[in-house]
Amino acid sequence: MPENIALIGFMGAGKSTVGEQLAKGLCRPFFDIDREIELFSGMAIPQIFAARGEPAFRAIEADMCRKASRLHGHIIATGGGIVENPDNITALRASSIVIYLEITPQATLERIADRQSRPMLALHSIEGLMSRREPLYRQAAHHTINAESNIADLVQSIMQLLR
Repeated sequence: MPENIALIGFMGAGKSTVGEQLAKGLCRPFFDIDREIELFSGMAIPQIFAARGEPAFRAIEADMCRKASRLHGHIIATGGGIVENPDNITALRASSIVIYLEITPQATLERIADRQSRPMLALHSIEGLMSRREPLYRQAAHHTINAESNIADLVQSIMQLLR
């Protein structure tokens, strides 16, 4: 299958962890947009937000999204806010099956122990961000999967969906 599989969803939904396991299960390369941003900038994401601000981070994120959309046959994990730029979604949908890993605010709180590594939590409440992004995730996705089960079950659900 030449097209990519892109995972979108809120922070804590498991995009990176599920993406890595899905890539192993499907014998495909894995591309984590947030990890690539950190490698490119030489800084952790919270440091980028602190030193350069959110607009600079979003510009780098858009560049990495375009890079990811030019790949073939990859599993792509996105950042939680990638859907806020319509150009990102256009690029991903053109090259990928987009899967929304849906999670509740309560599950997000349980999964995110180190809030310092999640810069957007300092700026907005989880509920506020989710209510703003939820319609964007739904519009962007070809498929939605409840991400509140364990990683192995999520990977299996996605693999069954792709068959």
